[in-house]
Amino acid sequence: MPRGSRSAFPPLPRPRLLAELSDAVDSSVVLLSGPAGLGRTTALEQWSESTGFPWVPPHPRLDGEQIVAEATRLVGEVDDGPVVVGLGVERPDLTALVARLLAASGPRDGRVVVVVRGTASPSRDLARLAEVGIAAPRVLRPVTFHLTPPEIRQLATLRGVVMDDEDAWAIHQATGGWVAVVSRLVDRLVREEDEDATDGPGDPAPRPAGGSFRRRLDEATTATAELVAQVGLEDLATPELAVVLLRAALAPQVPAAAVTVLSRDVGVPTGLRDLLESRLLSPVGSEGDVAVTPSLRALLTLAGPAPSGPDGSSHTQDLARVLWAVDRPDRAVGVLVEHGEREALARLLAADVATVDRLDAGLLGRLFTDAELRDRPPLALAVARSLVDLTHTGHPGVVEPAQVRRALGLVERAETSSVALGPREKVVAELVLGVIARVDGDHAESLARLAGAAAEGRDVDDPVLRAGVLTQLAFAHLATGDYPGAQVALRSAAALPEGSLATLLARAGGEFVAGTVGVPAAMTARGDEGSLEAIPLPRLRSYGRAYRQLAQLRTDESAAELRTGFGPVGAEPDRDPLVVEVLRLNLETVLGLVTGTEDAALTQLDVFAAATGRRRFSAYERSLLRSYRVELLTARGDLDEAAAVGGGPPHFTFEHRVHARLLWESGRLEEAAAVLGGVVTDPRLYAGRHSVWALVLHSLVERDLGHRASSDASLVRALALATRTGTLVPFARHGRTTTVQLLRQMRTLTLDPTAAGFVADLEARFGRLVVPQVVQQLSSREVVVLDALGALGATPDVRALAERLFVSPNTIKTQLRQIYRKVGVPGWEEAAVVARLTSLVDRSHG
Repeated sequence: MPRGSRSAFPPLPRPRLLAELSDAVDSSVVLLSGPAGLGRTTALEQWSESTGFPWVPPHPRLDGEQIVAEATRLVGEVDDGPVVVGLGVERPDLTALVARLLAASGPRDGRVVVVVRGTASPSRDLARLAEVGIAAPRVLRPVTFHLTPPEIRQLATLRGVVMDDEDAWAIHQATGGWVAVVSRLVDRLVREEDEDATDGPGDPAPRPAGGSFRRRLDEATTATAELVAQVGLEDLATPELAVVLLRAALAPQVPAAAVTVLSRDVGVPTGLRDLLESRLLSPVGSEGDVAVTPSLRALLTLAGPAPSGPDGSSHTQDLARVLWAVDRPDRAVGVLVEHGEREALARLLAADVATVDRLDAGLLGRLFTDAELRDRPPLALAVARSLVDLTHTGHPGVVEPAQVRRALGLVERAETSSVALGPREKVVAELVLGVIARVDGDHAESLARLAGAAAEGRDVDDPVLRAGVLTQLAFAHLATGDYPGAQVALRSAAALPEGSLATLLARAGGEFVAGTVGVPAAMTARGDEGSLEAIPLPRLRSYGRAYRQLAQLRTDESAAELRTGFGPVGAEPDRDPLVVEVLRLNLETVLGLVTGTEDAALTQLDVFAAATGRRRFSAYERSLLRSYRVELLTARGDLDEAAAVGGGPPHFTFEHRVHARLLWESGRLEEAAAVLGGVVTDPRLYAGRHSVWALVLHSLVERDLGHRASSDASLVRALALATRTGTLVPFARHGRTTTVQLLRQMRTLTLDPTAAGFVADLEARFGRLVVPQVVQQLSSREVVVLDALGALGATPDVRALAERLFVSPNTIKTQLRQIYRKVGVPGWEEAAVVARLTSLVDRSHG
């Protein structure tokens, strides 16, 4: 018999399915729903052979008397166990026949189980059984009989075809695991191998299928078409349901809600569940999306397009409109783009420009050429905004010069178009021009345009747009150091009802700004706990409190706030917007850097990554998470691993600082200076903690290059900005030794009274943080030596210290070496700083 003949091979063992059947036959009536070709009869035959219990397959030509007689005979022969009898759900005598069969159980333990062979629709089958008085049968859904990827691979092996897990998974994805389709497909592969074989028909060695199956999905399509030619498409779905499938097949995946709408439109209100259970559709992802299997999609395409709608629209347009209506505009755009419906896409977007603002900024910027937008000013302005407005959905967080030029050109064309701009379009134009002015450094024009846009926006019924304008206005105020103005703009945006990113930022008020762009501590100090309570997300309130505490190096309080306000990292990743959890990890990272617990912070990042592996991050969020890991690895000394994680060149402000630190710690001082040079010479540098951090890093790099004057200048600028922000963290995030060196350098500078007061506060706060660790590491004698060293001052004098403590200079040298090693400082001057910190802490406790 040829190798391609099915009977030439042993049956596929399916213990999983046989166990399901054994469990099911504990019931009196079992319903097996599904289209033809599922392998239900074959499975019951295998079950009968494995258990020894008889099975009477359904036969439409046998009348009721013959079936009952055969069942009665078999019951008399079975001492213990069921006799399983199959019946078709459409039999006109189903009710009477089931009743007679159930009454045919013998006086011993032999009994009859009726298995009803249903159709492709379980809900329709259950309704039919209810009509004839058969209620609550045990139901085995069609998916029970579909082959799993391991079973597909095992089936191929039984037929002499080697198949790896990847190909078996691809076949499962293409066919839904429908037994008849998979079987025909594997038979086809066997026949192809026989035709190509050169070793003769007796060669028993299995050979691999030619190439990855992902490149051979047409084979699955052909096998499906061959089967449907025998059983008929009507066995798979009604003609109306075929229309639904045809529309759904136009997209790789669609929301289940969209399929429900499409079903309702053609009068199939209960079709979705049946489609899923019959594997004509399969669930995809974790957002309630479904997809048509590739083989069925191709089959529907072969069947030819259904008639267009009454308005001449295509099925693609029908599906796009439904996707838009169920609040999935990104999917609607994708369907129209994929099928070349560009004119329909432009009409759809132009009809609802407010929703366009919710599309991903990167996608929107790629959809149209400038020429296509020439006569569509509202759409042109929407694209321009997506290019430069960082509060726009999906914006990567960085504005390139090319984006600025294109946005400016689109606004100019819109303003000179023959189509008059409405109130909303005028606000968008001013918003774009205001952002561009700020990017160009013209802060006066930026403030004027954005303030005008905010005033005109009061009459526009678009909370998302108004929130974006007000948030950009706040950024413009921050760029000039006008923090009260920023606070007013943020509070105005916070009062809006729309839950956009811009409104979320605004509702965080001063606390959120303090955590993201750097509001001075004097301002956040004026905000009482009542202002925090006005923030809608509890974890955002907790973030504000934890940031305020960490900014003052109150690390224990900040850590406690994070534990109580957020709970374990990743425990509930879906509870709030992902950006809130990402910002929390920023604080976890800084805590690890300041306290020397980098390993614990890296573990937190790993836990979060595992908990959110399937979530979609923005480019900015990805850059933050990557930067956290790079800086922690750098601080820990794993420089090669940090460089590998860092990847390509930095794009965002935060990434530049982290990259510069990695270069500095790696000894690549000239490169680090080049990265920081453009930042610290920028005259528009605003008083944010990242600006202070850049100046601190630049001071450290220039110090190590031997450029003391440049190092001092950057440190003085850092202190000047830090007195406005009030945050101490940029001076303490490089470890104890570096912070001590910075404090020593600060003591050599000529500072104004405000900066000198800031340094004194930094010493006091940092001292409270490190002195308990220092005292714990030193012996009682070494503490005495350190105190005496501090009393002598920063100028090294071993002999004077020895005389003061009545010991020899050699003894002092030995003790000093031990102190330097334990405290982590290179020499006398840094040890004198530690001694000063110790005395400050002692006086504060005294």
